Parts: sequence; structure tokens; C-alpha cells
Amino acid sequence: MANPLTVEELASVAALSPRQFSRAFRAETGQTPAKAIEQIRLEAARLMIEDTRHPMDRIARESGFVDLRRMREAFLRQYGQPPQALRRSARTS
Repeated sequence: MANPLTVEELASVAALSPRQFSRAFRAETGQTPAKAIEQIRLEAARLMIEDTRHPMDRIARESGFVDLRRMREAFLRQYGQPPQALRRSARTS
């Protein structure tokens, strides 16, 4: 998860051009490859937030986000709250 994952790399594995891969991926899943990767990273980060006491910057790095700010922005888009709020609610449950 911590390593960058590009459309070019995914397309190469599928033996397609990046454009062909993106079209096929969207046709099959209804979302872009970048959005799907972000969803996977968000889920990994959410699990680490709920199950560990790692600092947020470490969770961001290990789940593949460039930095804590980008992870926070993704959480706000997806969940409507920052990752710190998720941690607080996980601790009180």
C-alpha cells in the first residue's frame, strides 16, 4: 500500500495502454482507477486508525497517501469527517 501505484503500471500488467486500461476499468467498475486506489487506501487507513495507536502521519504513509494532509482531504471527501474524528469515535465504542 505504501508504494505509488500508477495507471501506467496497472495498464502494463494488463497488457493495455493506459487509456485502454482506464476505459476498461471504468466500464467494469463504474469508477476511475485513481478513485478505486484511493478507496482501497482509505479502507486500509480506516482499519489502522480503528485498530492501532499509530500516529496519523505514519498511518498516512503506510496506507499510501503522500502525506497527512492528503489523507485528511480524502477522509473529508469520503466520510465527511477528518481521520481524527474517526479515531475518537472508535475509542469510545
